[in-house]
Formats: sequence, C-alpha cells, structure tokens
Amino acid sequence: GQMGIGDSCGRGRSQSWLGMMYRDGDEGVVQDVETGLELLEKAEIKVIDALDVLGRHYYETEEYENRVSHWEKAAAQGQPNAQFGLGICYHDGRGV
Repeated sequence: GQMGIGDSCGRGRSQSWLGMMYRDGDEGVVQDVETGLELLEKAEIKVIDALDVLGRHYYETEEYENRVSHWEKAAAQGQPNAQFGLGICYHDGRGV
C-alpha cells in the first residue's frame, strides 16, 4: 500500500506528507490517524516540519506534554510555526 512508499524509501519528506494525508484523510486517502501519526513519528528524525505537524496534532487533541515535546524539537531547529506554538504553550502554561 501507500504506507510502504515513504517507509521503504526512507525519505523523511515523503513519510511526512503521507503521514499528513493519512492523518487528515486528504487526496483520496482514507483517514487513518494512527498510521498518519506513525509515519510522522518516523519522519520527525529527518524533517522538522513533521515535528510541527505532530505538535499541531497534539494541540488539537489537547495532549499538552506531547505537543510541547515535538514543538521544542522543531523550534530549536528554527521551525517558525513550532516557535509560535511553543510560545502559546508557555503563555497559557500548558504542557510546560
């Protein structure tokens, strides 16, 4: 299936995009949040944008510690959305 494409190539960016597609059910892919998060977790090693997407997912699900953990990693690498999101976490006192 499609999951094997990004996984077998070992390309973080393809894992990241597939993860987002599965998580959100985009581009004709049947929504599968668990598979999407699994792909994003694998991609996070290589792609800071995957860290941001994971942070946003955990923001939406109110899993504060997971959100901060991923956004801290991405923010440290200069990802602007993660820096902004992390600032909100500190402002609101959630997960920090």
